[in-house]
Amino acid sequence: MSLHQEYFKDKKITVMGLGLLGRGVGDTAFLAECGAEIIVTDMKSEDALKESIEKLSAFPNITYRLGGHNEEDFKGRDMILMSAGVPKDSPFILCARNDGAEIAMSGALFASLSKIPIIGITGTRGKSTVTHMIYHVLTQMTEGGKVILGGNVRGISNLQLLKEVEEDSIAVMELDSWQLQGFGEKKLSPHISVFTNFMEDHMNYYKGNMGAYFKDKANVFMYQDEPDTLVTTQEVLNSAEVFAREKGFELVQDIRLVDTSILPDDCLLTMPGEHNRLNAALALEALRAVGLTDEEIFEGLTTFPGVPGRLEYLGEIDGVKVYNDNNATTPTATVRGIEAVAKDKNVVLIAGGAYKEVDPSVLVSVIEKHCRAVVLLPGTGTDKLKESLHTIPINGNSVESVTGGEVLLNAVKAALAAASAGDVILFSPGFASFGMFVNEYERNDQFVAIIEQHRRAEHEFFASGFFYNEKEKSVLLHKRDNNTKINPNKWAFFGGGSEDGEEPVDTFVREIEEEIGVTLGLSEAIPLCDYRNDVLGIHRHVFFVRKEIPKEEMNLQEGADFDWVPLNTVFNLDLTDLTIKDLKFFIEKYVNV
Repeated sequence: MSLHQEYFKDKKITVMGLGLLGRGVGDTAFLAECGAEIIVTDMKSEDALKESIEKLSAFPNITYRLGGHNEEDFKGRDMILMSAGVPKDSPFILCARNDGAEIAMSGALFASLSKIPIIGITGTRGKSTVTHMIYHVLTQMTEGGKVILGGNVRGISNLQLLKEVEEDSIAVMELDSWQLQGFGEKKLSPHISVFTNFMEDHMNYYKGNMGAYFKDKANVFMYQDEPDTLVTTQEVLNSAEVFAREKGFELVQDIRLVDTSILPDDCLLTMPGEHNRLNAALALEALRAVGLTDEEIFEGLTTFPGVPGRLEYLGEIDGVKVYNDNNATTPTATVRGIEAVAKDKNVVLIAGGAYKEVDPSVLVSVIEKHCRAVVLLPGTGTDKLKESLHTIPINGNSVESVTGGEVLLNAVKAALAAASAGDVILFSPGFASFGMFVNEYERNDQFVAIIEQHRRAEHEFFASGFFYNEKEKSVLLHKRDNNTKINPNKWAFFGGGSEDGEEPVDTFVREIEEEIGVTLGLSEAIPLCDYRNDVLGIHRHVFFVRKEIPKEEMNLQEGADFDWVPLNTVFNLDLTDLTIKDLKFFIEKYVNV
């Protein structure tokens, strides 16, 4: 039996908040595997939590109390595992505390039980980016030892991570203010702490009290000792020093102050914006504290691909660049997103959502300066923003609100209609996802899926098949239209025959099958060759492929036939003497069979 199993075995544990994101499910499964006696209580109904409950169906030692909390489930318990966002003054938590129960959160439990070095990153903005930057560089540049990513990371159960701990492991943890409440309960801080910045946020939870918000954040450095390291900015340090004096303790750890000047100008990052250069500078100093050289760190930073939902580049649609900044849930974060991608008035902004008691007026002047148009999602925060927008001239910019069952889809359509080639569509809500979406992750996934659909629609001119013209020794690509149905697991062959029609299509198919060693699906014979002879001349066969080729790679000349494009000009192939082996080469190089 592992030490972790011994710690939890036979303990009476109430899990307060199962949720739908996977973290609560993973934590609960871990506790059940260790032999704990578990009560799961959640404000959501059994029907709403059906998917999560099904994943735990194998454990008979879990009892569910759903649709609300009951004080009896918090009495006589050894531990309350509290999910993020539960009010600290919850009467149920106070009841359990008074009854002698341990109040715990999964991130802090992992940190205390794993006994490995922890790099913890917090801050109002930038913590996710800095966390993933550090994790990326460590995994790329260190040999031996397991690098563990945890904390406030989508779908990751911190308790399940205990199974991955090795003797020389190190953990990189994103820690929001709620996760840090758990560190405060255990009077614990990470060995290396990064505090990116401190701004107004979550005022709906903290009831407008910035001091209470900072107090939770301060757990990232409050319990550090002399060998530990705090990486932050001068602005945050000023607040930390005031906090320490008020609480009667000294900052004895190694404090490393950062600004963008420590990052060389030739350090190129994939993520735009001056704020991301500050994020990289914070990561740089934390990685120096780990012991990596600057050469190793810069090499890792320049290959960092970015974080989904944080100024994530999704590609172009009709010459319009699209950025997904879904995780910008405060007006200030949206301001930074706009400034990162703006060039004059080239931004079409999609924003809006639920009010978090954070003043949105900071957005107004930035929208006026940089936005060609604004598309607003409905919500209480949106209503506040519209009040401010109506008090100033928008200089011709359009402000359009979208409604309807497919709100996000309608917003994207409106943004595309407002944008021109060279513009940027920026999805940066600036508010919470409450009410319209299950959570911010659902909002993110919907937006990404909608953009992907539009990009696919734009590429309907991609090749779906080709003809080989024996007479002219060329291969022609066939346009795929919306009605084309292709089995994704097979090739589909259409038509066939030589000039005199003596060679049946299935004979040629069998030859290719034998040569390339795969089974190809033979369709119903559709004599494309018959009605295309007048255009193409004598050809051999057509078969559909799954390789999609962007328009810009086709080098089409003006007036070209949009149904047929010479393959040899697209791929620069020599087709003077095309054989079955040449077809094999084409299949292996350009098509996933």
